[in-house]
Amino acid sequence: MQIQDLATISIEGCASILLLVFAYKVYRAKIDTAAESKCCKWLDLKVTTHNAGHNEQPSLMSQV
Repeated sequence: MQIQDLATISIEGCASILLLVFAYKVYRAKIDTAAESKCCKWLDLKVTTHNAGHNEQPSLMSQV
């Protein structure tokens, strides 16, 4: 095995690990988004989304 083959394998391995870490971080992310669109006069679009992440802890507001 030549040194160029080892370099190619190690770069591919590092890229694979980077993609796995990125996917895990996105999976665990807790994201709240709100979007509003008024592209037409008759169309008023409002979207609110919530991603609780992997393990959602109960919030204080839900207990009140």
